[in-house]
Amino acid sequence: MKGKKKVLFVGSFVEKAKDGSVGGQMYACKSLINSSLSESVDWVLLDTTGNSVPPPPVYIRMFSAISRVIKFIFLMVLKRPDFTLIFSANVPSIYEKGLIAVISSMMRVKCIFAPRGGSLVFDIKNSAFAAKYVPFILSKCYYVICQGNYWEGFFKGIQVEESQTNYVVIPNWIDTDKYLYKIPQNVHNNVAEVPTILFMGWIQEDKGVFDLLQALESNLLVDYKLKIVFMGDGPGKNNLIQLVSQLSHTNHQYEFPGWLHGQEKSDYLYHADVFVLPSYAEGMPNSLMEAMASGVVSIATNVGAVSELIQNKETGILVEVNDVKAIAQGIAYVLDNPEQRNRMIKQARDLIISSHSISNAALKLAKIINKG
Repeated sequence: MKGKKKVLFVGSFVEKAKDGSVGGQMYACKSLINSSLSESVDWVLLDTTGNSVPPPPVYIRMFSAISRVIKFIFLMVLKRPDFTLIFSANVPSIYEKGLIAVISSMMRVKCIFAPRGGSLVFDIKNSAFAAKYVPFILSKCYYVICQGNYWEGFFKGIQVEESQTNYVVIPNWIDTDKYLYKIPQNVHNNVAEVPTILFMGWIQEDKGVFDLLQALESNLLVDYKLKIVFMGDGPGKNNLIQLVSQLSHTNHQYEFPGWLHGQEKSDYLYHADVFVLPSYAEGMPNSLMEAMASGVVSIATNVGAVSELIQNKETGILVEVNDVKAIAQGIAYVLDNPEQRNRMIKQARDLIISSHSISNAALKLAKIINKG
């Protein structure tokens, strides 16, 4: 198309994974191709959606990765793009996507690399190979898109000395128009109503779900009557359900609706009073931004770029990893202080609309691509 830049986009473009999940990378990729960016970009898409979580055996993943690398080379030769845009998650995703980035560089096509895995910090710390491989990959990219200032600092801190890579901060984004905004209600002081505590995401240990359960059943919240929703799925779900079933004196009601999408998901967000994301690692989580945009006051751990979304007791409650007591105190504070809760709700939503909309992200990425 005359006047448009041709971009070979390596990412995830399906509606949802085979297990029903919709990850942050999947949402980010689809939202870009449906945004105003498509007015100035001619997309060539290479889908690299993972099969499942947890991932399949190594030999299956290797075969799939090799197949995708071969297809990438074929598309590079056939389509002759002006740029490659490559989204990557954690190791081992970054091994495959990193190889693709190197091939792009060898073929003299400028690579825009978007590493988005929250656990990259631990991956690099715990793997000598990753500690050398990731900085090498970054050095072969023309641009590296960082989800926040935290990630820009992290990537610059591990870069190779002679790197000429351009680091650009484009804060993570959501389509703010899709989320309902409720008028804050003081539900907790009305004893006839039961506040809802919501978690959305992978139900596994490193998402802090067992810390959340401990907090909910701690002495700090024992006198509250709460509805608890763990929305999502994952390897820890059955264990969590079993632990809940063994609670003989709980005042709380627990629900495990699985992955929800569209109106069903919006309905849960609309009726939630507190969103809690006690993860051990995050990039800049979509679920947190969705809750903030939906008028749900949020509590999250201080990991990755979360502190760029939550300023403690201004746009939400910020706690440290594994701090069960702080999670319980945060929930109690939010429920018992309606004026402060409503103030945080408004400030959080204003932040998401002003700084984390898909339109803002599309404009910034278009500027990079058109600049060349």
